[in-house]
Amino acid sequence: MSRTYFEVTHDFPETGRWYLNGLFDRSKRKIDSRIFRYGLPIEAGPPLRLPSQADGSMAEVDGPLAFSIRRNGEPLDFTLADFDVPVATKRISELLSAIANKDIQKFPVWVESRTEPYEIINVRSRVACIDRQRSKIEWWREVDRRPDKLGKPRTITKLVIDATLVGEQHLFRPEGWEVVLIVSDMVKGVLEDAGVSGLKFRLVS
Repeated sequence: MSRTYFEVTHDFPETGRWYLNGLFDRSKRKIDSRIFRYGLPIEAGPPLRLPSQADGSMAEVDGPLAFSIRRNGEPLDFTLADFDVPVATKRISELLSAIANKDIQKFPVWVESRTEPYEIINVRSRVACIDRQRSKIEWWREVDRRPDKLGKPRTITKLVIDATLVGEQHLFRPEGWEVVLIVSDMVKGVLEDAGVSGLKFRLVS
């Protein structure tokens, strides 16, 4: 049976939602959390080393990692924090592990004012599966004077993926447009059955 795939997006409850602030460690060093959205594995250590937000230099993390709350609101089971870094309750991360353990890494994180455990979900699978014909893509060009990005997507206003190129991944980021998170219909079904708050799904295949 062929699978279908969905982009994970924010949900906005009528009662309002919280927004998580930037990531920091116990010594209050601000972490560049973009490292969790590249679709690549992170060397977990010990010691765990992550980039500083100040200058990008790699340094040993003084755990635990933590998020403060930028805006109070309804706590969510699954949150896309700054730079759309996935943050989930431990209960939800265990559901993801049951289906897509090979696709993810989990990093414990404390969320201000909450007592239950949370985890950052680092999706470590990248798949070259963007359907260039059906997607609406603005490409980097020579006139943009960014030779490092030439021929890569600059903006995608409509993302469509080719499901035949995905393989066995259930959680992944599309190669070339790693800013989005894609899940299989199996993951979508499990999360919906669990009544997970904080996310919606947009069909992309």
